[in-house]
Amino acid sequence: MAKRMFEYRIYPSIKQVNRLKKQFFLAKKLYNLLLLITQDQYRANGEHMSTYDRNKAITRIKELDPEFDDCHSQVLQNISNRIGKAYSNFFRRLRERKKGKKVKVGFPRFKKYLKTVTYPQSGFKFVSDRLLYIGKVGNVPIKKHRPTIGKVKTMSVKWTRSDKWFVVFCCETPDPPEVPTLLEQTESQGQRREFKNEVGIDLGLEKFLATSDNMIVENPRFLKKEGKQLKKLQRRLSRKT
Repeated sequence: MAKRMFEYRIYPSIKQVNRLKKQFFLAKKLYNLLLLITQDQYRANGEHMSTYDRNKAITRIKELDPEFDDCHSQVLQNISNRIGKAYSNFFRRLRERKKGKKVKVGFPRFKKYLKTVTYPQSGFKFVSDRLLYIGKVGNVPIKKHRPTIGKVKTMSVKWTRSDKWFVVFCCETPDPPEVPTLLEQTESQGQRREFKNEVGIDLGLEKFLATSDNMIVENPRFLKKEGKQLKKLQRRLSRKT
């Protein structure tokens, strides 16, 4: 299966913008809290938090801080996955560094802001071609200039620095069928072609082309000749005037 991205512009109202910004703020807050908890646990006993442990920590954080109820549960779950991927990439780069590759290790860092929040499974649906339901936000006007293709797996809300809002759908589509080459087609039909006297061709600026069997084709200079003729004609006209 192949993955394709489909991006659309959305036009939330003022109230919906405030709800979206609140989700972005809470998602960033949870990311930093989870990262801090993960680091503290590793310093304490040398163990890394599993996905189950991180999701359990999210439940505990929501109990202690009811403000997180304003953020959709799918968005919070995705933050847990981001932490896991950040550490997986960190350890992968460590292994590459030990093998001699010149890569920056890049330990997971705290976030000042998030560019996107993601709904990995649910919390969104098309009400119509002009309205998109977003969990904890409402029905948001959308400019769906083309249909999505395949099965929608995730939806991300993107907030740009120019204060514009977009949604990006990640869809799974079937792999395109492989088209056999001409050589494969002829071989399958029992018509194997044999090439003899192969010649290499090199294109250049001074010479139009040169082959490996010492054949040289001069560069046709039509424009240069026409330019000279045009200059001669201009001189004749200037003399007559």
